[in-house]
Amino acid sequence: YYVSMTGSDANPGTASAPFKTFGKAASLLRAGSTLYILAGTYNEQLKILNSGMNGDWITVKPFGGPVVIDLKNASNSAVILQGSYINVSNLEVMGSTDICVRSTGNYLKISSLVVHECQTHGIFISGQHVEAVGNTVYATSLSNQARTNTTPGSWGSAIKIGLGGNGILVSGNRTYHNYGEGITATRGSNVIIRDNTVYDNYSVNIYVDNSFNIRVERNFVTCHANSGFERNGNPATGIALGEEYYEGWGAQLNHVTITNNIVAFCRRGVYYFGGDVSLTGTGLKNSTIAYNTLWGSTDTALGIMYGNGQAGSLIANNIIWQADNKLA
Repeated sequence: YYVSMTGSDANPGTASAPFKTFGKAASLLRAGSTLYILAGTYNEQLKILNSGMNGDWITVKPFGGPVVIDLKNASNSAVILQGSYINVSNLEVMGSTDICVRSTGNYLKISSLVVHECQTHGIFISGQHVEAVGNTVYATSLSNQARTNTTPGSWGSAIKIGLGGNGILVSGNRTYHNYGEGITATRGSNVIIRDNTVYDNYSVNIYVDNSFNIRVERNFVTCHANSGFERNGNPATGIALGEEYYEGWGAQLNHVTITNNIVAFCRRGVYYFGGDVSLTGTGLKNSTIAYNTLWGSTDTALGIMYGNGQAGSLIANNIIWQADNKLA
């Protein structure tokens, strides 16, 4: 099926007689369907409720030139993926009053998107078996653009794995200049955050929050002086771990592996800042921090706050360089 800004929903949706709206085309998508979006700027939400199947995915991609989905803050999410076995690629998505790309389905591929101008999150993942690969995300969490909000948990992320997110790959993305967090797993499980370039985000560049079975590896994380994204005058932490309070969740930070990352010139390199005081059994548990290069942090290069549930973790073979009078 084809969609064009100059098409008509009375058309058959062919290349020579395309539909006009995403809604018409999306209602017809079935296993094995491809939706081609002709070049242009669309001010309509793209919402896919239907599902493909294993081996016969639904595919959505541009045709004949760049495609921009810009809601101009007129609606909620710009792209919603509620079905499963859907592959969306090579779109520019912007102008959401909330989340730009909201994915709740299972078996999704979200790749090569350029996402920006989102009030909360850029790409939000709460389904299972989702790949977010090769995306560029910036200027999200605009609700905190004035930088007056300094309360953790109340801003968005460029790429966020939320409750229900399981079996997630976040790889090869570039996230920067977001007024909240760069890449975050909050109550996620079985997540790989790999080969991303993350820099100059206001809160934390990469954040593992109360999640388990998480691998953070081969990422390049850096902070530039006077980027305009300092928090209380300080650059963000490179890779942070924490256990914030979520009702009914408890303290589940467990089996986190942080290896072969480069973190340079941020406030802290790798830092577990502890658990919420209302939680019991907090602490870094059964985790590994190894073979990272932590370079030129403005404060502590590597720090682990005490928790009475901490046990079974290994910190080894990291390379640390600090300027004079800075904590290692």
